[in-house]
Amino acid sequence: MYSFLIRSTYIFAAVVIVMAISISVPALVQSSSAKKIKVEICHIPPGNPDNAHVISVSEKAVQAHLNHGDKLGSCFTPSQVCDEGVDSESGAPWVICELNENDAWISHVEGQGGTYNAVSICQELGYDFVSEWGGTFGNECGYVENPTSCENPGNKFFNGAGGNDPTNISNTVMWTCVKF
Repeated sequence: MYSFLIRSTYIFAAVVIVMAISISVPALVQSSSAKKIKVEICHIPPGNPDNAHVISVSEKAVQAHLNHGDKLGSCFTPSQVCDEGVDSESGAPWVICELNENDAWISHVEGQGGTYNAVSICQELGYDFVSEWGGTFGNECGYVENPTSCENPGNKFFNGAGGNDPTNISNTVMWTCVKF
């Protein structure tokens, strides 16, 4: 994956607004033998959706695959709140606090923190980018309140804590994933 972070700061009177948008696109794989560009897609075989798997196809074949229901990138799709996963780079555990077809709220797992590539995790979940992130002061799916969990979420408070780059946020953090 190639990730890009676009950050803008706006100042109105005494209020400062910082907007950050992280955009990632599927990695293009260059074939060594024919030097042709390949694109990774989640191939969902017609009539056999349980056999979905990632394949690399030529860039010319991408639209045909999208037309019959395949999608760009990973095949992982969560089914519900409280589904858990691990960051593919660091192994840090995360949990889904809320989700719908347009956005998801993700948090570190209670009692554990770590380093997260939130952009990659959002894309694994089928979302396009990270819209905001912040610290939790140790709470899973909440901010400075006890007890909270994926089953009993607390406040969403996104203060940018955990780092300046959504591909590398750390400690006890939470973030939101959104679709374009």
